Amino acid sequence: MPIGGLVSSTGNLLSGTPGITVARTGVGAYTITHTGLMPVPGAIPTVTPIIGSPTVSSLQTTGNTTTVTFSADVTFFFTINPIRR
Repeated sequence: MPIGGLVSSTGNLLSGTPGITVARTGVGAYTITHTGLMPVPGAIPTVTPIIGSPTVSSLQTTGNTTTVTFSADVTFFFTINPIRR
């Protein structure tokens, strides 16, 4: 089952799947923690800026965390879909 949420430019989770936490780790950099919410180790993250037009410079995910870096601070929506075989 996919998980997701809405994150403010300051790193606050405004709305999202229960159990997710978000931290702003630098200018445009965010870490989304979803420990135990992905039933499989592989997942596909998607991020969509809501305000402004920053670019995504990095997007990585594991079974427990997703890190995303934009070119500037931004409010964004994200989904993380598990890879099922």
